Amino acid sequence: MIAVKNKLKRLLIIILLLLKAGVVFAELNPGAGTSGSDLLKIGMGARTTALGDAFAGISDDPLAIHWNPAGITQIKNFSTICSYNKWLLDSGCGLIAYVHPLPPIGFFGASITYMDYGELEQTVDSFSPVDTFIANEMLLTLSYAYPEIIFGLSAGINVKIFRKTIDTYFSNSLATDLGVLYVLPTVRRNINAGLVLQNIGTVTSFGSMETADVLPFNIKAGIGWHFLQLNMHRAFLAVDLNKPSYNNWRVNIGSEYCFNNMFFARLGFKLNYDTDSISMGIGFRTAMSQLDYSFAPVRYLGPSHRISVSFQWGVIPGVDKIDYAIELKTKEMNQNKKRRLIRKGIELIRAGKYRSAIRKLKKALKIGPGPENRRIRSLIEKSQKKLRMLKIGNKVPLLLIIPYQSSR
Repeated sequence: MIAVKNKLKRLLIIILLLLKAGVVFAELNPGAGTSGSDLLKIGMGARTTALGDAFAGISDDPLAIHWNPAGITQIKNFSTICSYNKWLLDSGCGLIAYVHPLPPIGFFGASITYMDYGELEQTVDSFSPVDTFIANEMLLTLSYAYPEIIFGLSAGINVKIFRKTIDTYFSNSLATDLGVLYVLPTVRRNINAGLVLQNIGTVTSFGSMETADVLPFNIKAGIGWHFLQLNMHRAFLAVDLNKPSYNNWRVNIGSEYCFNNMFFARLGFKLNYDTDSISMGIGFRTAMSQLDYSFAPVRYLGPSHRISVSFQWGVIPGVDKIDYAIELKTKEMNQNKKRRLIRKGIELIRAGKYRSAIRKLKKALKIGPGPENRRIRSLIEKSQKKLRMLKIGNKVPLLLIIPYQSSR
């Protein structure tokens, strides 16, 4: 019990330090509200955008590189993903990402993202076009994550190299992301919590141009609840809370339903956004690949379409050992919890608090099968008999005080 408390204290300290660092950075950021660099702000991937960009607490595919680098520890095979986003007007965005598990050293990932704004008109003092020019942005991201720093807690880091080009001018920037993912020690391990600090880095500038863009720093906290886990049916609900340096607090909500581990339906909502509100998408999976599509209407500017194709292959030596260790630790925690509930139930029975004892013992039964379940059921039956006897005992005095009436 003391060891668990110490681990939880360490987790709390890590989370508080990350939050404190994020708040301090946001306060020191002189360009809050003036951030450019659209490539660092838009959602990546069809699946995640269909979920309304609520992915910090899920992060279970290669796109975790962009949403929460700690999430790549959930990937158990060599995995890659290609995605294209037909964004607004003539602009488009594409990416390719790859994750390489390498236990016990850690998990490695890399991605290249490119945004093309198309051909733009150049004007001078008048508004009449005199020429055309191109504008684009490119991002190289390198990721590393380590699983189970303490039980249930994984951490990850991104190093980003960002290049922005406008006509003959360009700028280079360096940034980093820090993320943690914690699997709550519930019986089913079906609730995840994530925290990410995104785009901590330098200001971009354009040489002789008198303009500069502040990188869009963001604090993101999210939770994912896998509330349905059956053989044929699975579903989760995800909620993210964002505080970007360039805008107010934002909320992202998304849900995914999976049938037979093959067909997917997704729905997402965005709250407190200027142009985005709802998104939706579908997916289809085979043994080694997955195809995803998302649609999101953008107010005043028309719809945005995204498509992603991902592949998984190979058996990684050592990954099974991590899963096996987590499974053993989970069983140990559940067994300890069951023993505590049984002891508490026995104490309540001895104190005559039979209803409370039944509640505790039923909780112990729900934890799962085990040799002690026969004893738990016996204790529950014993408590229920005691309750029935108490009810009968309470009625007997009432019968004794009813006056006898002669039949004459």
